[in-house]
Amino acid sequence: MMNAFLIAAAFLGGAAQTVADGNPVELPPEIAAHVPKNLRGYFLVFVVTPAQPKEMSEELFARHQAYLRKQIEAGTLRLVGPVTDGGRIRGMKIISAATIDDARKIAEGDPAVQEKVLDVEVHPVTLPSLSTLKIEYADPK
Repeated sequence: MMNAFLIAAAFLGGAAQTVADGNPVELPPEIAAHVPKNLRGYFLVFVVTPAQPKEMSEELFARHQAYLRKQIEAGTLRLVGPVTDGGRIRGMKIISAATIDDARKIAEGDPAVQEKVLDVEVHPVTLPSLSTLKIEYADPK
């Protein structure tokens, strides 16, 4: 069983690099019985404090939030939220994209990243499908 786990972990570690949301991860039969059947490839983004920290203005925060909402509504940003322990990692995002380069472009398109108030690390991951996850916004007043 441990051998199957190690094989699955090695296989899944590389699988997400080329699999976009909506495309199932193909697994060898000896591994498939041990992992969820609805696996998909995504990209996990850690939003981090840059080497030279800067404060975020209210205006930049509004542009940052507008960018996130646009990406959510486009279906490329599947999950997003702050990390609240006050450490180096300030937030996380899960992006649906065809390649790591596409995911990096989306992550780096955030105005707060462009203005170097935040920085990003992008990593391929394999997760159960997030296609049914829904992020809701309040109606504008």
